[in-house]
Amino acid sequence: MKHSFPESSAMPHTFRRECWAQLASMLAVRGIAALCLILLLASPAFAQVISRPIIAPTYSVGSVLVRFHSAGQTDPAGKGIAVVDAGGKPVPFRVLAHDPEGQTILAVERRDDGGQLSLQYTPKPSGPASPRADDRVMVSLLLQVYAVDRASFKGLADAPTVIAAAHPQGSALVGTVGLAANPFGETGDFLAVFEGVLDVDKDETVKLFAVHSGGAQVEIDGKTVISQAEPSMHHKSEELAGKAVGVHLSAGQHKLRFIHAHRGERVLAVLGKMSGERARPLESHEFLHQEFATLGPATPADARPAVGFDVAQLDQIADDAHLFTRVSLTPIAPPPAGMGYRWDFGDGVALSPPARAKASAGEGQPQPSAPEEIQHVFVGPATSWKVALELVEPGRGQPVARAGATVRAAQLEDTKSAGDAELLGSYSAAIARSDYSKATAETMASLYALLSTAEQPALVAPLAEQFVKRFGDRGGPTLWAMKNDLAIFLSRDQPERAVKLFGELSRSSADSWKGACAAANQIDLLVFRLGKTSVSDELGAVFQGRVPRERALLKARMGDVFLAAGKLDKAADAYREAQQDSSRAMEPQKVAILQGAYRETALAYLEQKRWPDLRDLLFQWEADFPMAKLSADLPLITGRYYQSIGDDPRAAIEFKNLMELNPLHPSRPEIAYRLAQSLARTGKGDEARKWFGVVAKEYPNSPFAQDAEWQAKGGGVP
Repeated sequence: MKHSFPESSAMPHTFRRECWAQLASMLAVRGIAALCLILLLASPAFAQVISRPIIAPTYSVGSVLVRFHSAGQTDPAGKGIAVVDAGGKPVPFRVLAHDPEGQTILAVERRDDGGQLSLQYTPKPSGPASPRADDRVMVSLLLQVYAVDRASFKGLADAPTVIAAAHPQGSALVGTVGLAANPFGETGDFLAVFEGVLDVDKDETVKLFAVHSGGAQVEIDGKTVISQAEPSMHHKSEELAGKAVGVHLSAGQHKLRFIHAHRGERVLAVLGKMSGERARPLESHEFLHQEFATLGPATPADARPAVGFDVAQLDQIADDAHLFTRVSLTPIAPPPAGMGYRWDFGDGVALSPPARAKASAGEGQPQPSAPEEIQHVFVGPATSWKVALELVEPGRGQPVARAGATVRAAQLEDTKSAGDAELLGSYSAAIARSDYSKATAETMASLYALLSTAEQPALVAPLAEQFVKRFGDRGGPTLWAMKNDLAIFLSRDQPERAVKLFGELSRSSADSWKGACAAANQIDLLVFRLGKTSVSDELGAVFQGRVPRERALLKARMGDVFLAAGKLDKAADAYREAQQDSSRAMEPQKVAILQGAYRETALAYLEQKRWPDLRDLLFQWEADFPMAKLSADLPLITGRYYQSIGDDPRAAIEFKNLMELNPLHPSRPEIAYRLAQSLARTGKGDEARKWFGVVAKEYPNSPFAQDAEWQAKGGGVP
């Protein structure tokens, strides 16, 4: 006999944990990434009519779902809205949720002709609004969670009162009827309501069952088919078969409602059916599914600007200590000519309008033809923020108009880890744009902790610059790390400033090894960026108090001074002297094994894009085996590291030196190819094509030859 639920006598914790693993794949909480509309004009009494077209997905079934924020409506009940067709006639809709400071969710009846529908925001609504009562408007598959008072909430019997009187904590489109936690609040007492449409292929009698940690009720087409006031935590197929209820369903669509009144700490709610002798949850394909519509640009009925914004929760990243939520915010209309938008995200972080929007009218500056989406990253544990959008005009102290509302975040079940490099790049871009002049040190440090997991100096630098400016006299290890990242960023375009910063870091670090690495970076800049042939004046007592391994690293960098001057013999002597200081004086066979381990680890870090880890590993490799700077592996991987973080000028130097030191090395095809890549990216096209030609002609069987031949013929920047 097969079972869909785990066989376990230790039911409470084990059952909940194992069922959560099943539910995680079923619960596609798409709707939490919400579309919101926020409106609040500067006039004392809102009297403006604004229309926005409802752009429905072509695959929506039965009705259209619209979600928007309701700040600025003319009454607290959410009646200052209407939905009309292309002819201005009212269209039936159903208010599924409303919170005066938060979101409003509508289900709008679709027209058979597929004509244009519009949402109107108006003090005199022309359309009918029947909250939670208009059964003509179909919804599928929607989860809504209501907070309840523990003292007065008696369970399932109180559900109708709660649903009629309370605003949901949150609403989401989901994949199926299943719950293992409250996605919108605390785990304690709450009421969960699933509403959807079953899609039945043929006439059949199904045996339905419910597993739940509180009372549960199941309705189909308005008829109650399951009502269990007490928890029912059966999990074996034979037990569930005994509790299942036979329900005849004709072919077609059937409205379903599942109410779960949870009390206590352990959460579980599942609606399933018997498949022969096997019990299984209802699957996503057995329901109809809708998507939220989007709203087009706002069209006001008069000359006043329409000020407001849409919000969509995009995704989340979690690390060991924090939860980061990325949201998209888009004004409902572009700013008028000569004006711009300023954001206040409610967490001490702001975003000023771009320079082009600050220009006054008539200066010939291009104006945006569509609202500009921006993104912001919020840091937990808070889950709501008072976000404001201000329309500003140069020379005026007060904003021309302002829109504001509460933006709430929900914890998603598909939260990503900080190891997702592509997603982290999107977070970094959003963080880099903002103004942190009023943010707390804790917020900035948390964001930096996220950014530092992927080395993108150009994106980390703006946050680091602001943190150093505001908290430069305190901050401990975080401040040191931010200064280090800032110095890395400045290395290419402001090497003098970077040298100064690295020198300060080499002396101020409580970690002697990190101080030595900062000094090594300082030497590298002095030699390869600033062209110094002697660095003794700048370094001072850089070797003082250093352990042998640190001295080996710094002496190897002193060998780079000779290398840059073309004195290869003296450079080799310096690397040998550094090797004598290294604690890695050992037999050649063991040296080969350990260097092989360094190489394999470095290549793995390259593949995984773990740039900070790779950078530290290269320092260790150089300190333990300074003579490796004369071979192909360490310089080649060092050059690839610089390429990966976008520092092609420095990468080209590494590859050129390696070509001179090892002109007959087996890795020469790759070295030449990567040298050509970096030269092309730094605008040295003629020299790059020469090296691409070398690869194509001299090494036609190498894996780089085909692309090199194409590049040599002017194929573009690789």
